[in-house]
Amino acid sequence: MRCRTFQRNLVLYLYGELSSRRRRRADRHLQQCAECRNLLQQTGSVRNLVASLPDETVPDELARRILQQAQRAAISVTAPRRSLVLRPAFGFAVVLIAAGIAFWIQMPAYTPERNYLTEKSMDTFSEEAIPQAVDEVAVEPARAELPAVALWKTEAERPHEQKSMPPQTEISAVTLCVNGGGEEAARKAFLEAMEVYNRAFRETGEKRQALLKVSLNPFQQISAMRDGGTWRLLAMALCADIHRTLGYPEKSTGLYRAILKQSRDYPELAQEARLALLRILLLDKRDYEAAEAEAQKILQSDPPKTRALEVCFLMGDSLAERQPKAASGWYRKAQELADHGSAEYDRAGFARAELDTRLAQGNYITAWRLIGPFDDPPERRLVTEQAPEREIDFTKEYPGAGGITVRWMSSKEALQFRRFLDSRAGLYFALPSEQRIQPNEHVSIYALTYVRAPEKLPVNLLIGSDDSVRCWVNDELVWSNPCIRGLQPDQDSVPATLREGWNKILLKVANNLGVWGFYFQIVDRKGEFRFDLEVDPNAKEAYETRTLR
Repeated sequence: MRCRTFQRNLVLYLYGELSSRRRRRADRHLQQCAECRNLLQQTGSVRNLVASLPDETVPDELARRILQQAQRAAISVTAPRRSLVLRPAFGFAVVLIAAGIAFWIQMPAYTPERNYLTEKSMDTFSEEAIPQAVDEVAVEPARAELPAVALWKTEAERPHEQKSMPPQTEISAVTLCVNGGGEEAARKAFLEAMEVYNRAFRETGEKRQALLKVSLNPFQQISAMRDGGTWRLLAMALCADIHRTLGYPEKSTGLYRAILKQSRDYPELAQEARLALLRILLLDKRDYEAAEAEAQKILQSDPPKTRALEVCFLMGDSLAERQPKAASGWYRKAQELADHGSAEYDRAGFARAELDTRLAQGNYITAWRLIGPFDDPPERRLVTEQAPEREIDFTKEYPGAGGITVRWMSSKEALQFRRFLDSRAGLYFALPSEQRIQPNEHVSIYALTYVRAPEKLPVNLLIGSDDSVRCWVNDELVWSNPCIRGLQPDQDSVPATLREGWNKILLKVANNLGVWGFYFQIVDRKGEFRFDLEVDPNAKEAYETRTLR
């Protein structure tokens, strides 16, 4: 499924109205597309926030007037060439229209003097089409008014943004009263600011950011109203969402935590705020311990099954690369919650099986470049310095053991020495004659690879060798064991630190007599495989470029 197809079916997906086959396709697309995941999260957040408001009954007369207006508009409005479902704002529009009835019944009856919708196409729709005058938003009497805040500055004040601004963005000033405005003033101001917020998601790039900043100011004023009721909390949630979109997760986190402290009377709003906080901790801050705590709090609050499944999948998808064992547990919990045979049950089972396969194989690295054998006499086991310890040059040849000339093998050539033992992969150099490194007595071989870490990581290197072994990380000697032993996995556990980006791993394995080889894997300090590491034995140039910076 492509992004355009998913966006066209976003609302059906959100409300669970897609067929099982199309939903599975959408789930697979969401796992691969971060942009569509963010769009789904934003659309769902606004829907859930509005859904937390109390339901109201629509008066018959109001319903009749709305239907008449819609029918007249449908006859005369020219539809835009581009389908609205392709626009990111569509999800927000659907949610707000659904909530509009609940909002509107609290407003005084109003009959417009002219039909605004019939005079403009949807592409040129502006604030003139808002039936209620903005002046009615002001609250009288005002005891502690804030200065009037213009939602958009004049062109003279911002000449450098004239070309980037969307057309028809002039909105009258909104005056709010911090003490004494009441819920009615907060409601009207919220709806007006929401117009700008929704318009932002019809734009992209700098235009979107500019409109979001414009809508942020009135939302902040509403958040400061002591008697704003639910609208104050909703405004805080929108402020948090805008801060996150603009790249300030810390501010967003603080606002969501404040909402949680003040929303005891609104459990649905609290759950939605906690879920939004969970996304920030996982996707923006990557604070997995804090995210685990928030996820457990959501599940302990006895949420609806759909909400619980959303939390399980969010945790599983976020932890799959770094902490596959923990991610497998979350997918197992999702299977326990989902109906047997449902799309959610199948998705969790497939993800869990894939992770369990990875966990069974561990993180054994078998992609190496090899060079050798070199002479390694017993009286100077491991300490005889050879060329690979001084330089790495894939084009040169060097004198090896027994008078032969050696060169660096390619990573494909080195794969012929890979062998598996109980789902553990290592390299063996005493295979049948056509795959044997000779001579093999009192010699050593060097193995080189490069590992890219997503961030600075304290790790343990698990090494098994026959016989002796040395290990360098980024040209620093971190381990030396001049032993004589049989080959087994994970015989040595070596603490080391990987820096962010590419890291150079160089091994020296010395053999006394007979069979020889090595195992190598990277785990965390608890001995668990949980890292998203890229391994490339040919990344010499990328590593050296990073080192020179």
